[in-house]
Amino acid sequence: MRAFLRVVRRQLPIVAVCALLVPAAALVWSLQQDEEYRATASLLFREAAIGESFPGSSLLSGSADPTRAAQTNVNLVSLNIVAERTAKRLDTPGVTGGLVATAVDVALKGESEVANVNATVSDPELAAQIANAFATEYIAFRREADRSRVLAAEAQVERRLETLTPAERSSGEGIELERQAEQLAVLATLQTGDAELVQRATPNSTPVSPKPVRNTSLGLIVGLLLGLALAFLIDQFDTRMKDEDEVEAAYGLPILARIAHSEKEASPGDASSIGLETPLGESFRMLHANLRYFNVGRQLDSLLVTSTTPREGKTTVSWGLAVTEARSGKSVLLIESDLRQPTLFREGEDDRSSSGLSVVLAGIESLDDAMTEVPAAPGSPAKVHVLPAGPLPPNSAELLESEAMTQLLEEAQSRFDLVLIDTPPTLVADAIPLMPQVSGVLVVARLGVSRFDAAETLRDLLSHIGVSPLGVVLNDTSPRRDGYYMSYARHGRASL
Repeated sequence: MRAFLRVVRRQLPIVAVCALLVPAAALVWSLQQDEEYRATASLLFREAAIGESFPGSSLLSGSADPTRAAQTNVNLVSLNIVAERTAKRLDTPGVTGGLVATAVDVALKGESEVANVNATVSDPELAAQIANAFATEYIAFRREADRSRVLAAEAQVERRLETLTPAERSSGEGIELERQAEQLAVLATLQTGDAELVQRATPNSTPVSPKPVRNTSLGLIVGLLLGLALAFLIDQFDTRMKDEDEVEAAYGLPILARIAHSEKEASPGDASSIGLETPLGESFRMLHANLRYFNVGRQLDSLLVTSTTPREGKTTVSWGLAVTEARSGKSVLLIESDLRQPTLFREGEDDRSSSGLSVVLAGIESLDDAMTEVPAAPGSPAKVHVLPAGPLPPNSAELLESEAMTQLLEEAQSRFDLVLIDTPPTLVADAIPLMPQVSGVLVVARLGVSRFDAAETLRDLLSHIGVSPLGVVLNDTSPRRDGYYMSYARHGRASL
């Protein structure tokens, strides 16, 4: 049930659209239909009781099963010939045999021998006329058919008599045949069609269709079912993670912190969005605390921050964690090792983009010359040392795997309390050589962006190289998760 509700919640817009559009379409369609009225005439089917009193009726075959006989009568009354006779009888402009056949349906009333002749058209008066004329024409049609059958039996007897000699006609056989012929002649005149019009149709002032309320209700049900079916179908083919349970299951790691959504991106040179009383600032303080208390006895002097794909927010997490750690009194160095698409200081937009990691690894500058200091908070003496990516090299993977990079990390770890490395996504191989050289790996994920297949690939990669990541940082979470903190913080300030 929880999984079902999660899918519905994720795909709620699709379910809502279907639940609104389908009944709306049903309502519009219903309102555009012409009103139709139904009139009903009732026929009572009878066995040939009069015929059975005549010995000559033994020549006529009949059904001994009343239910089967009644169904046979319904089949007969539904023949197109009855519709044609009805149209001819009415002699009304526009009323054809095809219209009558379409307008009339005949059905047994329960298990009785009564059948309802229902006529449905746009005119209540015409509906009653068609129902009555149809029932009357059926009785006439059946009477003619039965009479023809009796006359055919009489003709058969007459032909048998004609083959007899005068002596044979005077015998018992001849006398019996003559009596049967007379009885069949009388029986032919007594045929009624074995049906009776027991209730004539009357005009009905209430239309039977359209039914907007019923159609809209059915449309709502169909819309909900369709929306749910589409929701599960889309969810089945969508490999993006939609909730925390899926993130933990996909990576096989605990969620260390949930970084709150912020309209203002946290970036070097502007730490105002990571204020002490903001949800974003509290998110990074929670990450700082969890890294400390979940790893008691483990020295975390260097952390590598990575993700499976771009746009998951690893640079935001790296910068926010660096600022938080610097505010706690640590000396922090943030290294931007994404030499393919750096984002800390964009080339051409900041003078600091002309120097950085690529220059140091090339042996052109030292660490002190290439790194820059950024305030950890407005007016605060706390600083974050940042080593940006620098000019983009043609061989980024080779530089990150070089001995120069190993020596740089050793130097940085000896000089700073914490070294944070912002790496490229693991869809490229640049980050792999750095993972065994740090004391911990953080994986950044983002709901609606991170994918199951990429998470599985990363998990297999880390297992293959023997790296056990610390956990997952869930970035850009809904503000609703931070409502309790903000309420608690306001309450705390008010009580001071």
